[in-house]
Amino acid sequence: MIGNDIFALQKAYYRQIVPDILLTKKYGDTSGMGYKYVSEAESMTEPGLLQVAAEYNMKIGFTQNKAKRLQLVKEKNQVLGDLEAAVELLRGTYGLPSNPHHWTSVAMRTMKHYNALTMLTGFAAAIPDAARVVMTSGIKRGFQTQFELLADSISGGSIYKLGKKEAQSWGEAVDLITNQRAMLFADMPSDMFGFVNKMESAMGKTSQFNFMYINLMSRWTEMAKSMASVTIGSRIIEDSIKWGKGGLSDKWKTALASSGIDEKMASRIAVQFETHGTKLKHNFIAGTSEWTDDAAKKAFGAALNKDINITIVTPGKGDTPLFMNYELASTIVQFKKFAMAATQRMLMRGMQEKDMDFLFGSILLMGSGMLVDSVYTTFRFDKDYSKKSLTAKLLAAFDRSGLGGIYVDINRSIEALTDNRIGIAPLMGEGKPYGSSMKSKIGLLGPSASQIYNVFDIMYDVGGKSYNHYTARNVRRLIPFQNVWYLDWLFDDIEKGLR
Repeated sequence: MIGNDIFALQKAYYRQIVPDILLTKKYGDTSGMGYKYVSEAESMTEPGLLQVAAEYNMKIGFTQNKAKRLQLVKEKNQVLGDLEAAVELLRGTYGLPSNPHHWTSVAMRTMKHYNALTMLTGFAAAIPDAARVVMTSGIKRGFQTQFELLADSISGGSIYKLGKKEAQSWGEAVDLITNQRAMLFADMPSDMFGFVNKMESAMGKTSQFNFMYINLMSRWTEMAKSMASVTIGSRIIEDSIKWGKGGLSDKWKTALASSGIDEKMASRIAVQFETHGTKLKHNFIAGTSEWTDDAAKKAFGAALNKDINITIVTPGKGDTPLFMNYELASTIVQFKKFAMAATQRMLMRGMQEKDMDFLFGSILLMGSGMLVDSVYTTFRFDKDYSKKSLTAKLLAAFDRSGLGGIYVDINRSIEALTDNRIGIAPLMGEGKPYGSSMKSKIGLLGPSASQIYNVFDIMYDVGGKSYNHYTARNVRRLIPFQNVWYLDWLFDDIEKGLR
């Protein structure tokens, strides 16, 4: 099959060739096997899968106990399987069907784009992202750096632009160019197969247009990551300087170490900043384009890249179970990868840190979640927010904050399956037991199953001459952009016309 979209071909080529170049540079081949590795002294590459297998084989050979040998064989197979999966995830080949152009594969990918077009509300749902800066960089530092940034922006300063430029130099805050957010929500690890089929290609481009210009999620993400870059970059440099002077607490030493910066590298980063950087009242502008120490520059960039994606939660290759990368499974669990990433990057990380930054950040997340719920309740659903009970407000705020991660989705599934008899809401006395609709139960099989059921429900109503306002609502749910929060008034009028 031949594609004629030069831009799509260029992106597909880039996404395929760059991982292969990096793997070959590190291991000597694109599969990470380590064929050319001899020894640390004689080789320019790192040990690969073959060397890991050889070490296990040697250990197994010297083990006399039969039970321990069997245990080592099992461990070897598990480790090699995980490493092979990691290589395939990097290359974007894990879980691919034998024929990605088969009609079932095209249908599932097209459906995922369509779900993103018809179901997502837009950037307002991501407003709690703003509170994450305080949670990951500290209460005092988070507020000081962000308020200085905002005040500077109002007066026409350049702090935001410099932070955005720094982030973009390391491959972040480029969502308007790469469409990364659109691809993640559509659960597309790569669009290298989507430009051949005209219908899939059109749906994909419409989805990307939606994220850029309609629901504005790509623009919000780019702005949020640019703002986070200012605070995170300042934290890395400030802590690197303090570490060299012996005045850095263990918490922030651990934060730097988890991003790949040890004490010696911190000193090198501090030297480069003092030579080429700019110190403002609260912010530290790195100016890495002028740095002469390549190792320090790469270490700073890698740390900035990693921490931006932790702060503005972005699913990574290792945040989700492997089964979620298979075609059918990814269709069923669409939109859940962000919840899985939030579980790892926000909930688990915060519970391990157990400090005031996480507690105060959680309060801010709950507050912003409550703000979003208030806006949606008043303007989208045309209801009086003040009539909600405190319990209902707190539950909705917790849901929209993202603090609960995947466990919120698990709880919602349990409540649907048990007709609201088991779950957090009934446990707190919020909501009486009710008969869940078949649609809510079918929806547990994913957004695509919910859409298909919706179509059959409309056909049943039309065929049985029982068309009513519920049918009109179902028809509306099939229209692209209908769930974008600020367009709700328009689609309310369209729904009235469909009755």
